[in-house]
Amino acid sequence: CEAGPPGEHGPLRLRKWQRRLCARLQRLSEAVIAGESPRLAISVPTQEGKSETHRRWLSWHMANYGDSVGYGCYSGNLATEMSIATRELLRSPQALSAWPHLAGEKADELDETTGQKIIDRDDDWSIPSREAGRRNPRFIAVGVGGGSGRTLAIFVVDDAFKGETEYGSGAERAKVRQ
Repeated sequence: CEAGPPGEHGPLRLRKWQRRLCARLQRLSEAVIAGESPRLAISVPTQEGKSETHRRWLSWHMANYGDSVGYGCYSGNLATEMSIATRELLRSPQALSAWPHLAGEKADELDETTGQKIIDRDDDWSIPSREAGRRNPRFIAVGVGGGSGRTLAIFVVDDAFKGETEYGSGAERAKVRQ
């Protein structure tokens, strides 16, 4: 986490809880690679660095393991902002020095269902695969009610509700669950 570029609030200084979370997230990645289907729920107050930690973990997982990942939250726009920030992190000088394969050219990919060339967008993009002949890992960002249409190894749900009022509504909770 700390090897990446500064976050939106300057250099990242992990607190004790973030270090513990990073260790748990690494174990979660290892479980995914082992073919398990792990789950992890965390509860952290707002503005404490949870989203920044998720962003760096998803970047690390994509670059190290070549898996496609997803990020979802209550707003499609907010999810897209996270997607753009993650892409910028993976294109940063720090990331390129840690993962030289990211500087390589991406091979054109074809959508398996339509046969059309996949074009990167702010909410759906890829990085070069670490292994020749393997599909490029993708990052998909969606808001509540959206879907990816793609197979993802990891999906993070961060801030599924806009606030307490939304969470208090049974209809809103049902919408988020769906």
